[in-house]
Amino acid sequence: MAELWTPSTALVSLRRRLSDAADDKYVHQMEVDPEPDGIQTTFAVPDSRLVPDTLEVTLDGVTIVPDDIDLNAGRFTLSAPDSNQKLRASYYFRWFTDDELADFLGQSCQLLGGYDGVEDESLPAGLRPAVLGFGCYYAYMKKAAESAESVSASAGGFSTDTNRQNPNWLAMANTAWANAERERGAFAEPIGEQKPAMAFVAYRLHRYVPRT
Repeated sequence: MAELWTPSTALVSLRRRLSDAADDKYVHQMEVDPEPDGIQTTFAVPDSRLVPDTLEVTLDGVTIVPDDIDLNAGRFTLSAPDSNQKLRASYYFRWFTDDELADFLGQSCQLLGGYDGVEDESLPAGLRPAVLGFGCYYAYMKKAAESAESVSASAGGFSTDTNRQNPNWLAMANTAWANAERERGAFAEPIGEQKPAMAFVAYRLHRYVPRT
C-alpha cells in the first residue's frame, strides 16, 4: 500500500532525504565559545536548531544543567565558570525547521507547474519524487547562503565573514537539481538550464554578541 501523501508525510520524506532527522547528526564533547574566563555567562556551540532534550553540558567532565537554553540559536547560560575549567557540550542538531521544509516543498510545487502545495489534488503522484528532489535543491542552496557569512570568535565577541558561499553546499545543490530533473521524467516539460535564484542575503546569519 502506497504511503499517504500529505504535507506531514512529505515533510518527513524530505527531511529523510536530507539526512536531517532528529537523530542523524550528533556532536560529542564540542568546545564552546567563548572559552570560560570567570566573567562570561553565555556560551554558544557551532550549530543551531539543537534537538530538544539532547544538549548535555559538562564542566571538567561533570554534567551540569544550564540556567537557560536557546535551542534555535545554539546557546546557553550558566554561572560564570573559571578560566581553568573545561566547558564542553554534546548534542543532536538539525539543519532546518519544519516551516523551512514546508516552504521548500511549496517552492518545488510551484516550480513544477504552479501546483498549490503538496496537498494540491491535481499534483500527479509521479511528480512526488521530483517535488522532494527540488526541495533538496532549495534546502542546500539555503545552507550555501547561510555559510556565506561564517562566525568566528574574538576577544570582543563574535565577528562575521561574508566573503564566499560554501562550495560543498553548492555542489550538493547542483547534484540535487540534476537528480530532481531525472525524477521529473516525462511528467512535465524540462524546467530549463536556468536554476531559480535564491535571495542569499535573506538567509545570512545574525551577528551574535554574548551577554555578560
